[in-house]
Amino acid sequence: MAGIGYGPMGIAKKGETTRKPIKSRLTIATLLADPGHYYDSTYYNRDWIAQKFARHGGLEAYDCWYSVISESLASGEDPLFLGYDRCPNGVF
Repeated sequence: MAGIGYGPMGIAKKGETTRKPIKSRLTIATLLADPGHYYDSTYYNRDWIAQKFARHGGLEAYDCWYSVISESLASGEDPLFLGYDRCPNGVF
């Protein structure tokens, strides 16, 4: 569940890493990982997800979007197009 976001992975997956001329100042971002155990009682806890996200579709929506994002990383397709077609209403 933890890891890099879809955006950078999707861009790298599609090979869209060509360099473009820099037209503004350069920004460098540093990503620092944490051990993840801080989220055992919340984001990694299915009971917590079901309770906190019930109005957005709960675990059914969570599992659907998790599947859609995983599939999109493998295929390079846009997860929003797939998810809006497949996942329960009320997600957003």
